[in-house]
Amino acid sequence: ASVTVELGLSVCLSVCLLLSISLLGCLFVTETIPSTQQATKNGDTAVIIAVKRHDPATLRELVRAESDLNLQNQEGLTPLMIAARSWRTDITNILLEGENINLDIQEKGTGWSALHISAETGYSATTVALLKAEANAHLKDKNGDTAVIIAVKSCHPATLRELVRAGSDLNLQNQEGLTPLMIAATSWRTDITNILLEGENINLDIQEKGTGWSALRFSAERGYSATTEALLKAGANAHLKDKNGDTAVIIAVKRCHPATLRELVRAGSDLNLQNQEGLTPLMIAARSWRTDITNILLEGENINLDIQEKGTGRSAFHFSAETGNSATTVALLKAGANPRLKDKNGDTAVIIAVKRHDPATLRELVRAGSDLNLQNQEGLTPLMIAARRGMADITKILLEGEYINLDIQEKRIGQSALHFSAVIGDAATIEELLLAGANRHIKDKNGVTATEITEQRAQYGLESETLAMGEMMSQSAMRQLKSESKDIEGDDTSSSCKIL
Repeated sequence: ASVTVELGLSVCLSVCLLLSISLLGCLFVTETIPSTQQATKNGDTAVIIAVKRHDPATLRELVRAESDLNLQNQEGLTPLMIAARSWRTDITNILLEGENINLDIQEKGTGWSALHISAETGYSATTVALLKAEANAHLKDKNGDTAVIIAVKSCHPATLRELVRAGSDLNLQNQEGLTPLMIAATSWRTDITNILLEGENINLDIQEKGTGWSALRFSAERGYSATTEALLKAGANAHLKDKNGDTAVIIAVKRCHPATLRELVRAGSDLNLQNQEGLTPLMIAARSWRTDITNILLEGENINLDIQEKGTGRSAFHFSAETGNSATTVALLKAGANPRLKDKNGDTAVIIAVKRHDPATLRELVRAGSDLNLQNQEGLTPLMIAARRGMADITKILLEGEYINLDIQEKRIGQSALHFSAVIGDAATIEELLLAGANRHIKDKNGVTATEITEQRAQYGLESETLAMGEMMSQSAMRQLKSESKDIEGDDTSSSCKIL
């Protein structure tokens, strides 16, 4: 009997324990999974909790019970948004079975919809499901980004392809004025660009609002030659100018991207277009030390080597002389650039090389047979400028040129190169000129010869070493020299630098 009583008590205790566990389980479930519309302290409904737990069975029952699938929690997230963040497309599909589900609710902070979220996470199957359910692919978030833009930024080719196939608008711009194609062009992911180019009615030439940059302009900026090639093959306009008047070619030159530039040249881009500064790609290249960039441009058909910049009147040839890149100067000469062109001051490339005291560039210009007798607006020849500045080495290079006229006279007061060298008392330059046959008897407009100037310098003690060249100076020249000598008194700089 006692055994029977003990057995009975054990059974009773077991039953009580099971009932207690069941009761606690019920209490726990009641605490964590609210009834259909009730929300937790985080704003999560039973539907949201089932989605977060990846619980398709519970979720299906809640959907069948017509639970509200559009309620947002305190983060502004709907069940569909949360599902779109995961790889569980089955969860998304169960939600899409629900009646009256709103696919396009946007999260309060970012403005993202479920489609934005799936584009960002890159779950292409979820994106397909949302698109088939007619989610709006044109919705913009707070930055103006569409799902397409998000997929491009996140570099998700599979997701992007689904958005393109679904006919998403690929021309929408975000708040920065950027299209998906512009954003793709700033990355090295040419596969992303190519997917966009598969889309119908894509506009390749939309320009960003602030800078006026197009997708091609962006690819030229970054130097992604494969992307540039893809855009050109698709028909992108290489002649578009940004707000500074720069074309994609000019940008490729400025950024020194030879591979990208070569693609633009091969595509037949207009190489003669000038920007707002009046500069062509060739002028800009000539100002740099990148002769390789210049050579690529010279491969282009119909390139005009002699266009002159609007303000200064300088050509690419002038700029190469100014920079002192003799290799570029040689390249331009071989291509047929005109060395006789004058800028607004009447300076030729030879004159500029002389002014810069650039023997290497000057030697190339002389060897090429440049006209050494052309005068600028001041009436000065290259030889006069060299003599006036006491550049004996430059003078010697000029004297190697064929058909150089040693005795041209400056227009204002009629002085020759020998006069100028006599004025500053540069014995080395005077000697070079005399040995080359310069006429010491030519008179300026005051009737003064170079010989007289030299002798008068010696008389006034303006130099210790002079060349005796003849007669005394005229009275007018003497008065001029006296005036000049007064100007240099008390000056710390040597007199030979100040007489002119």
